[in-house]
Amino acid sequence: MKDLLLLSEREIEALLRQVAPADATLAVLEMDEELRERFFHAMPDASRVRIRKEWKAMKSVDPEKATATRERVLALANDLSPTR
Repeated sequence: MKDLLLLSEREIEALLRQVAPADATLAVLEMDEELRERFFHAMPDASRVRIRKEWKAMKSVDPEKATATRERVLALANDLSPTR
């Protein structure tokens, strides 16, 4: 997920518009604090609240699902900025 640190705020906003809500929840959970805060800053308040509620409701995260989500989000990010 470190490649996502290279994204501008506009690129993060564009990425969030393309990511499915369930993927956004899992992807942000997997991020380090700095990157998570950048993503939270770029998303609407309602999305931020929804994600935090979903985290509290999660019992556990399937590692395979987390890996697949991470790969989808990174692929979308690369499509937005193919030079990265």
